[in-house]
Amino acid sequence: MRPVALALVFLLAGGAASLSADPGIDLRFQDVEISSVFRVISRLAGKNILLGKEVRGKITLDLSDVDPMQAIHLVAAVNKHKVLVRNNIVIVGNPETIAFVRGAGNVKIIPLRYGDAAELAEKLNRLYKGKIEVVADERTNSLLITRGK
Repeated sequence: MRPVALALVFLLAGGAASLSADPGIDLRFQDVEISSVFRVISRLAGKNILLGKEVRGKITLDLSDVDPMQAIHLVAAVNKHKVLVRNNIVIVGNPETIAFVRGAGNVKIIPLRYGDAAELAEKLNRLYKGKIEVVADERTNSLLITRGK
């Protein structure tokens, strides 16, 4: 992402962030949606991020010279969320969501262009009860599908 676009993201998020020559970052946000904070930090960390639908609310923070991944873990912990890193993807959610993704082993992520992920997940879970488990990520309008237990 170009520096101008990244600066625009910070302004739209209602906060300030900077990346210095060392690996530490500075973050200052007041009463900002937690999902926006995670998106900014993930950009600075150079990671993709997937947030569970339960990752909501507002946060105020003032961090100086912290590692971007440490910041993600701190923000998640303060909000009683867990973090799972797979390859270059950071997954943030409640313990149940993380356990589902971690234990699934073979998770298929299907982004949807049309249709509502939550509605489709509900229908697929009823139709294939016990054979597959489907979780909807409403933020990205994606389905996470794994074999049933």
